Amino acid sequence: MLKALGIPYGLQIAITLVFLLAFIVLICLTISQQKKIKQQKRLKKETEIEEERYRVATELANDIIFEYNIKTDIMQNSQKYKISFGRNPITYNYTESLVNLQYIHPQDRTIFMEYCEALHIGKEKIEYEFRILNRDGEYEWCQIRAKSICGSDNLPSRVIGKIVNVELQKRELEKLQFKAQRDPLTNAYNKGATEEIITEIFKNSRSFDKHAFFVIDIDDFKHVNDTYGHLKGDHVLATLASRVSSMFRTEDVIGRIGGDEFVVLMRDVTSREQIENKASCMTEAFNRPFRKDDHNLEVSGSVGVAIYPMDGSSYKELLDHADNALYSVKNTGKNNYSFYGDISSKKEKNIG
Repeated sequence: MLKALGIPYGLQIAITLVFLLAFIVLICLTISQQKKIKQQKRLKKETEIEEERYRVATELANDIIFEYNIKTDIMQNSQKYKISFGRNPITYNYTESLVNLQYIHPQDRTIFMEYCEALHIGKEKIEYEFRILNRDGEYEWCQIRAKSICGSDNLPSRVIGKIVNVELQKRELEKLQFKAQRDPLTNAYNKGATEEIITEIFKNSRSFDKHAFFVIDIDDFKHVNDTYGHLKGDHVLATLASRVSSMFRTEDVIGRIGGDEFVVLMRDVTSREQIENKASCMTEAFNRPFRKDDHNLEVSGSVGVAIYPMDGSSYKELLDHADNALYSVKNTGKNNYSFYGDISSKKEKNIG
């Protein structure tokens, strides 16, 4: 065909080679494109398989897996989140919105806000514990552990982590702590725990806070044990502790620091009258009969009172001063209460 057109033989060969090369290139491109298509299909399939494996793994796991996008502020949890908490596993504006606070225990909301800040800045490692409202309307302790992932710009872009329900572990720990801190006979705090807890309260008290420190002692308790026996004496101690506990709030501290000696810290008092009413109620609690095995055991008790911070700012100082007030009562007829401030001012007058 090229010869018929009068094209020289050398040029004919050149043109033929060009067409041949073009054909070969076209075939190579076609093969390459087919390989790319096959590779893309293979990668897509592998991705789908990996996503399915991830989905199955998260469904089988007891933990809730989550991924937080720092840029979009979107939190995406695995489907187990909905099963556990009854809410949509995807949350928009997660750290900016205050809606999530309603699902956090009121005492843990400050910690939750710290957690949100850690997410927002993409902190490298994140570990927090707080209580979350479950689908049954009850708060459960959860542990959150996560780690940030950097993007192509080497800046944190996502946070991957898990939510672990640690409610059972917390309950077991609380039981162990209860046993370690409590007096087995009265369920009041034991001597060591009483001092530790009250010391911590003083440490965190503000300059204007006032607390009443009571020392309570059964009058002639040795006589009770000698006359009625130790079992009945134990009954008196346990009953007394129960009566005293019923007079105070959960935030107050009640401890047994000796055989028949108790300490009570009444937090955030507002007036002397309020303290006197409690002291009077405690002495009345002694005067009510202690019934055991058809026997009425009659006892009396004395109470010494010191005020934080006027009479002292440490546990040992207030214990010493409340003890002084207690023995002032013992020396003047027993079965009553006394304030350390009253007896110290009398001493100052006598010295004057």
